[in-house]
Formats: sequence, C-alpha cells, structure tokens
Amino acid sequence: MTPATAPRKTGLIRWEAVVPGFIALAATVLLTVFFLDWAIEFAIERAGTAANGAKVDVGDVVIGWRSGSLSIRRLQITDKAKPMTNIFEVESMTFQIAVKPLLWRKFIIEKGEIKGIRTGTPRMWSGAIPQKPIPGEKPKEGAKQEAAKPAGFNLPAGDVKEKFDPSKIKVEDLASYKKVQDEKARITAAADQWEKSADAVKVDAQVDAAKALIDRIKGTSYSGAEGAKKAAADLKEAQKVQADLKKASDEVNKTKNSINAEVANAKAAIGSIDALKQQDIDASLAKFGIGSLSTEGLTRAVIGPVWFGRIETGLEWFRRIRSFMPKKDKKGKPAQASTRAGRDIPFKFRYSWPTFHLKKAGISGVTSGTNPIEYGGSLKDVTSDPVMVGRPIVLDISGSSKGGARSVSVKAVLDYTRETAREEVRFRYSGMDLAGTALGNVGGPVSIRDGRGTVSGNVETSGESVSGTVDFTGQPMSLKHEMAKDQAKQKLMAAIHDSLGGIKKMQVSIKVSGKLASPALKVKSSMDSVFKDAMNTVMKKESDAARAKATERVNGLVDGEKGKLGPLLGGKSAGALSKLGVKAGSLSSIQGQLDKVIADLKTKGASSVLKSGGGLLKGFKK
Repeated sequence: MTPATAPRKTGLIRWEAVVPGFIALAATVLLTVFFLDWAIEFAIERAGTAANGAKVDVGDVVIGWRSGSLSIRRLQITDKAKPMTNIFEVESMTFQIAVKPLLWRKFIIEKGEIKGIRTGTPRMWSGAIPQKPIPGEKPKEGAKQEAAKPAGFNLPAGDVKEKFDPSKIKVEDLASYKKVQDEKARITAAADQWEKSADAVKVDAQVDAAKALIDRIKGTSYSGAEGAKKAAADLKEAQKVQADLKKASDEVNKTKNSINAEVANAKAAIGSIDALKQQDIDASLAKFGIGSLSTEGLTRAVIGPVWFGRIETGLEWFRRIRSFMPKKDKKGKPAQASTRAGRDIPFKFRYSWPTFHLKKAGISGVTSGTNPIEYGGSLKDVTSDPVMVGRPIVLDISGSSKGGARSVSVKAVLDYTRETAREEVRFRYSGMDLAGTALGNVGGPVSIRDGRGTVSGNVETSGESVSGTVDFTGQPMSLKHEMAKDQAKQKLMAAIHDSLGGIKKMQVSIKVSGKLASPALKVKSSMDSVFKDAMNTVMKKESDAARAKATERVNGLVDGEKGKLGPLLGGKSAGALSKLGVKAGSLSSIQGQLDKVIADLKTKGASSVLKSGGGLLKGFKK
C-alpha cells in the first residue's frame, strides 16, 4: 500500500510565478533605459528618410528621465536634388515631454527649443537613397521638364522653314483635341442626368389638386354663418395648395438653375480649348526648335529648371505633410480601420490627447554665406490629430543680418482641422547674394555673375487646388552666358548672347495655379522685351511664318470637332430645360388662378361674416 503524500506547503507568495514576471519587467526597464535613445534615433531617421526621399541623419538622442526631456543633436536633412548638400542642418532640439500621457503611449511636448538651423551645409557622404522605378510608370511631366527645354536657340537664321513640317503635327498629340473629346463625352453623360433631373420634378399632382379645388370653389355659394365657416375652411385648404405649388415651383427653378450652371461651366470649358490650342502650337513648334522662341519660352530657359523645381519641391512638401495626417471619412472624422478579428469599443476617458502633439517650440538659426541672417520664431501645434487639437500648424520666423542689409520672414499656416485641407505660406527674403547662382541653359549655361536680389511670395492651397505668386527682383546684377565658338556665328544665338550680357536688372513673376500634384507655372519677366527685340531683329519673319503654318494645321485638326460642341451642348440641354419650362409655365398659370380664388374667398368670406354678425371676421384678415 502506497503511503499518502503529504500536501505541499505554500506560502503567501508563489515565487515560481513572480520571479519570471519580475525578470521580464526588469529586462524591459533595462532595455528601455539603455536602448530607447537608439530606438528613437532609428525611428526618426527611418521615417524622415521615407518622407524626404533622401537620407535624414541624427547625431544622437538623449532622454532625461528625471526631467522628462528629449534632446536630439545634429539633425541633417539631405537635399534630394543635391545628395552632398543638406537642405537643413539642426544643431540641437530639446523638448519638454508631459510624463502622464506616456503611460497611454501619447507623446505630448509642452514646449521645445530648436536651435542652430543652417541651410545648404555640405555633407561628408552622399545622402542619396536607391530609387526603385515603378514598372510602367512614366516620368512626371511638369514645370521642371518644361523649363528644361532650351532647344532651338542654337539654330542659325534661315533654317526654320526647312526644319518645320506642319504635316507631322498629329491629332493624337494635341491636348486641345483631347479636351474636345473629353467635353463631348462629359456633355453627353451630363445630358442623361439633366433629363432624369427634369423628369424627377413632379408638378402634375399639385396642378391637378389646384384645378380641382378651383373648380369646386367656383361652384360653391357662401352665405350666412355656415357660408363663412365654409369659406374659412376652403381658404385654409387653398392656402395649403398654394404652398404646395410654391414648393414645386421652387424645385423646378432649383433644377433649372443647376442645369444652367452646368451648361455655363461646359461653355467655359469649351472656351478654354483655344488656350490649349496655343499650347499645342507652341509644343509643336518646340519639336522643331521653334517653340522656345517665344519670350516666355526664352525666359523659362533662362530661369532654368532649378528655380522651377524649387517651387514644385515646396508644393510637394504640402503633399508629404498631408500624408502624415489621419485619413478622414466623408464627415471629416478620422477613418477607422476595419478588422475581421473584432472591433474596438471606446469608453469615456478623462483625458483627451492625440498620439503626438508639439504644442510650441522656439526656433533659431542662421543662413549661410557672408553677412548671415540670424533669425528666430516659433512652431505651434504640430500634431498627429489636428481635428482633436482644433488649431492649425503655425510656423512664424523672421530675422535680419547685422546692419539690416539682409532679412527673411516666413509665415506658414497649415490647416488640417477641416475636411478640406488648406495651406498658406507668405515669405520674403531680401538681400540675397546672387553671385555664382546657376540659372538655365540657352544654347549654353546661364548664371548670375554678381548682384543682390529679393524673392517673395504668397502661395495658398485648398484641397487639390493651388494658387499664388512668386516674385523675384535682382538689382543691380549681371548675367554670364557661356557660348561655344561655332554658336557665335549664328545670328540668333549671338543676338540672345548680347541681350543677356546687357541685362542689369531682372524682375520675374511666376504665377502658380492648377493642381497641387501638377502645378501650372506661368512666367512674366522684365527680360521679355529684351528678348523680343533680339528675336524681332533676327527671326521674327521666319518664326512667324512657321507659327502661322502650325496654327493653320492645329485649327484644321481641332476646330471642326470643337464647332460641334456648342450645338451638342445646346441640343442636349434644350430637352431638359424645355420640360422644366413647360412645368414652370403650368405652375405659374395655375398659381395665378389660385391667387385670384384666394382673394375672392377672403372677400366672400368676410362679407358672409359681416352679414352673420362678424364673429368669424378674424379668419379673413390674413
């Protein structure tokens, strides 16, 4: 017989369960204390590089556990276009972090200080990252590519006629023709909706009810007290029918106004085809080295892809910042990610924090070059959830050099608190040192030999639309144009070279419009008249003849189809508007009859009341 085993004695604490948990907790604390700095540094570099498209490097990260502070030293952000140069280099960033939100994985910075910002600093190694091309994706067309087309400026006079062949202009290459076809399809599709909208407005029931009431009232006699009561009841019913007629009439007018508005928009779109034709003509001439002979084309070539690229890069940053904002549903609320495993049920919480919120940080820095500008300012309300915070991101900096010869100011308001994202940036930089600044290429590179300049701008976005202007003034200044020996023998190139050498002042205004993803940049410049004189002297006659041929060819390909759009629009909209017109006329006619009946009811009712003693008179004083 096996002896019974004595029960095992247990203490108050089950050490075999507590010890492993204690070891895990201790390991977590040690890892946090010794490796969290490195983890934050890695996260900043990885996320920054992904957003910038070029390397972002961090010197080191230091966490002050007792003070609740976070310090980041020597942040470098590579210029994607110049991998050996930093767009920004920041000496140090120190942030005061609220401790309590960290328990709920919320990163709230009460205040901060960003010091030692410098621009255009050299890098010790390249900041470029491998770019993986997307299969089948074409390079982006935009201002950079358009500005980089200097072709045609090395053509000798007298060569234009021989090189230009208008028959090579193909209809499939014309943006204006594509616009015609798009509008044709859009008008046809819209017409079906116009017909449905017109048919959806119902007035027959209201008209029939009004006619029946009018016929009944006309055959009714009102006398004495009973007549007065009957008149009051019929008056009330007539007024209700009158209200129904007005409601139907309002619906007819609303639908008619909506269709007319769409028709007006379609007419405006048809009108814009002429501007597209001019662009097609310029593009067609450019293929033969003629398109850039316009003053705007020459100005674009002088200004160069670098400056246009800077504007596009600035707008691209808006899109990058937006990518970090939480996605919203149609009501403007952050969208909830779906999951098959279940769903989160939110409970009321005493505190309301976004995942990240930098409430306010001071900013200071210095520009590069001689007589640098020392500037300072603030950055407010950078957050992962702008809707919760309810305030836009605001950047405000300004400063000047010693003596005030140079100054800079930037005010940016990035509002993501509403369903439609809005950004606005105002900036001004005066006293720029222009010596050695590279511009574009006009048969050879153009640069600024010496001078001072001022650049200012105001750019606004609303959703995907962008608008604004960027203005540049250089005075006094001089340009340098490098030209090969054989080019000096070409009359046109020699004239342009002399024109560039004679420029002592440059004023350029770039108008920004269109979409954020593909902005349209239109240029006006004080150089236009200079280049125009040079072209008139050498090439005007022949280039005008080529332009006339291109215009004739494009008009022949486009105008026939464009001419069909007006009648198509009128014919497609006429049916719906005609139906609405008939309904409006029917309602107007019966409304007039009902108004007369109501007036008669008031008169007859009041008369009957007086004969019966006046007790019901108040019902007919409306």
